[in-house]
Amino acid sequence: MNFTKLIGMKVVAAYDGKSEGFISDVVFNKNYTQIKSLVIVNNLEEKQILNTHKVYKLGEDIILIKNSSAFIVGTLQENKNGIINKQTYDINGKSLGKITEIIINENWKIDKIITDINEFLPTKIICANDYVIINTENSNLKTKNFAPKHKINKTVTTTNLVKIAENNDAFDVKPLTPTQVKVNTSLDLLGKRLKRDFVVFGNQVLAPRNTVITSSLLTTAKQMNVLNELYLLVN
Repeated sequence: MNFTKLIGMKVVAAYDGKSEGFISDVVFNKNYTQIKSLVIVNNLEEKQILNTHKVYKLGEDIILIKNSSAFIVGTLQENKNGIINKQTYDINGKSLGKITEIIINENWKIDKIITDINEFLPTKIICANDYVIINTENSNLKTKNFAPKHKINKTVTTTNLVKIAENNDAFDVKPLTPTQVKVNTSLDLLGKRLKRDFVVFGNQVLAPRNTVITSSLLTTAKQMNVLNELYLLVN
């Protein structure tokens, strides 16, 4: 399954055939080797969390769950884990291109990550933030190899959504009615493809044509105050 096909897929309950919404984003584990949770938006423009171990079947055209009790109780915030459209570099500072696709197997594990000029295994990722750094050497480099010698105090910024997704055991209890949170007015852009290159400030290509819009791209557009320009590229 391609990540770009996964975004926008319908979620349907096998119990009553009810549409539960569509996938607007995903949450990866810390090492980007597996998808832990799906962010679902329903017809009321509300977000809910669905852990992948609660998915009954990852179909070719839809996601099947047993019933609506599969959703998790929790407070939702923006997912900051996305890596689609992010620039990659190797440890020598050479560009490996922008990530255009992620290949997912039936167990929700990441088989490989594809850029516009290369591809690599998720185990080669050293770190991912504003940029994705890839280990292209044979050595077993990890993030800890680049850590400062002295501990640095940092403000914890991990969202509740990521914490919930990574702690699956906390939800192996009797399901409750999920807490739902209203999303912003840019919801209708999620999952859509750009008809043209998203060019800002004259010549900077923020995202190429055919890019699938994720919450990460929306957040960037909002920060750069170019959300209206983004809207025009899908209509």
